[in-house]
Amino acid sequence: MTQLALIKTELGGCNLTPSIRNNVDIVHNDSVDISIKNDSMNIFVGLNYFCCAPFITDCHIKSDSIIISIKDTCLNPNSCYCRCSCYYTFNFKFLLSGINNYNYEILLFDPKKIGSKLIKAGLIKPK
Repeated sequence: MTQLALIKTELGGCNLTPSIRNNVDIVHNDSVDISIKNDSMNIFVGLNYFCCAPFITDCHIKSDSIIISIKDTCLNPNSCYCRCSCYYTFNFKFLLSGINNYNYEILLFDPKKIGSKLIKAGLIKPK
């Protein structure tokens, strides 16, 4: 039987150092990178967003689907955000046993907007 389990989520980039601002010369694109090695799978998400934003993450695995949520928890934008843009990283680490295809969605929840924004969706095909 194929199983997939989230082991941990490692936060990086501006999640660790929200006071670091992007230089004008440095441009990061939003990105998603999925890598599989042996019994490990990583889903790396890089996200451009307001500096100083507080995030929480969540992951639901149901049958052959993975839904990853990245949620900005700021209730009052005047009290949370700095006036700059930052690059936040989220590395979702999974333990994978067996070979199965997985549909995935990565969603961003922004309290300033209704609903969620789809960062990326697709199909993961382990070899």
